[in-house]
Amino acid sequence: MPPKNIPLLIVLTCLAIGPSLATGGNARVAKNRDLVGRIRDEAASRGWSDSTMIEGYDSLPRKIPDYASLQKGMREDWEVILDEIETVAPARTEKVIVLMALQDLPRPEYLQSVRKLEDLVEMGRMDKYLFKMELFPFTKHLRGVFVEERSADAVTRIFLRAKGIFRDDPNLIDFCNRVLTGKIDEEEEVDATGGATMLPDPAATQDARGLQGLRSGLEVLAVGIMLMLGLWFYRRWRAGAE
Repeated sequence: MPPKNIPLLIVLTCLAIGPSLATGGNARVAKNRDLVGRIRDEAASRGWSDSTMIEGYDSLPRKIPDYASLQKGMREDWEVILDEIETVAPARTEKVIVLMALQDLPRPEYLQSVRKLEDLVEMGRMDKYLFKMELFPFTKHLRGVFVEERSADAVTRIFLRAKGIFRDDPNLIDFCNRVLTGKIDEEEEVDATGGATMLPDPAATQDARGLQGLRSGLEVLAVGIMLMLGLWFYRRWRAGAE
């Protein structure tokens, strides 16, 4: 006869894991979602547009303390934030806030984040015209990063993929080719950034809200399946015990 506590343990485990799946399984998601929301609201109360935030980037941590908190936690949380981008930053302005904060990452982590963003673009979870901003970083420590690091495998992969993502943009394809072949210098890269001008008009971007709903539905389905499995194991144990 099987030990009496095994089926109960299975059911309790399912009940414990289920709510974790339904809520994203990570308190950091909720923390950063709240931070980004408060930054958005504070910027709106000041009448700032997305471009205004970028133009005043250096003063944002001083003017909006929550932005300083987002910056501080970005090195630890950037992967979680991008994995749950629809939850943390469902709207365009919120995504701009996240993309700006990513530019506070050290160079190695920044290059990793750009590659992750390309994954999101190809999956339809990030608008490519918002992502374009990350190919032209405006923070001081990242100025010239793609020129100085152009021999790195990560940079090569980034710009090879960017050519496919922006295959309908001849100017950007030309820029990618010049980075890949070393025919661009740091000054040209900085001049090409354009800062806030890299952002498209809001009407040109769309949020992946439908995908967010699908992912939420799948999470609920997963919880249901786990609970059904737990109940099935319990019934089998009861039948064997009798």
